[in-house]
Amino acid sequence: MSLTAKLYATFAALESTALGLALAGHHGLSGTLQILGLHAAASACLAPATWATLPTGMRDPRGPVLAFLFVQNFFVPGSPVLLRLAHAVGARFRRLLEEAPVREIGEPEYAIYRESDPMRTRAGRIRTKLTNLKVPAHDRLTALLALQETPARASADLLRQLLGDPVEDIRLLAYGMLDGKEKSISERILAEEGRLERPGDEQARFGCHKRLAELFWELAYQRLVEGDMKRYACEQALKHTRAAIALNDADAGLWVLTMRAALALRDLVSAREALDRAAALGFPPEQLAPYEAELAYLDGRMGQVRKSLSRIRDLSLSASLARVRNFWV
Repeated sequence: MSLTAKLYATFAALESTALGLALAGHHGLSGTLQILGLHAAASACLAPATWATLPTGMRDPRGPVLAFLFVQNFFVPGSPVLLRLAHAVGARFRRLLEEAPVREIGEPEYAIYRESDPMRTRAGRIRTKLTNLKVPAHDRLTALLALQETPARASADLLRQLLGDPVEDIRLLAYGMLDGKEKSISERILAEEGRLERPGDEQARFGCHKRLAELFWELAYQRLVEGDMKRYACEQALKHTRAAIALNDADAGLWVLTMRAALALRDLVSAREALDRAAALGFPPEQLAPYEAELAYLDGRMGQVRKSLSRIRDLSLSASLARVRNFWV
């Protein structure tokens, strides 16, 4: 038997004897002194026994810790043992939490490129070079010029970040690239609105409304507008899709565009109606499945999210959408 175990056994024997004398009615001066002596001896045994079981970091300074344990047991019998057990249980649960394989799972983010796409790797290198202020300004300008042919949806956020760059040439070039992409679409919108105001047959008006819906949606989808302007662009896209549908409601692509604009505006009822109509008109169900899953997620129908994503074949997935599907399915 170890020394610690012997001390605990001695403590238990002395404390039991003191308790027995107290219960037997030894209440005189001699009886009280005898009980207190036994209790003090028991406390003196318990203090080093408990101290020996403490973690190394809690044992110093040794003298004050032993004195604290003695006094604690003398006034609250057995409390050092209970506190030591509580500490052991707490430490165990803390280790379990620290060793947990997963602490937090973030919401998956959809991206339009496959990870295997070499263009994405190249874009990553360009982004790193542009955001590193230690890179020479000439090299950063060269990298920025390489983004001119990149779709705005992939580069707009980075270009906006560069609007606050300390190098004036980079700020001006980033602004010019953003402004140029937005003006290109805005000019086409103005041209289509001019055509819409001219007299024309139903088919011509249908084509104008459809192209305007696509152009306004492009402003929002390419991230060329933000905040209230993005909301306005989505509202105009929705307005023109509905005007085009009023002229011809058999175009499944228009219903899909209506659904996407309504989703961006969080008009879930309209989005659901448009999705159902697109499906009825023969739009590929597999291409609608991610939107069905998004609608179900926003509605809080988590079971339907899994059901919708399980209909997507692996071959049609981008890398990021594949991770979303694997997470749910």
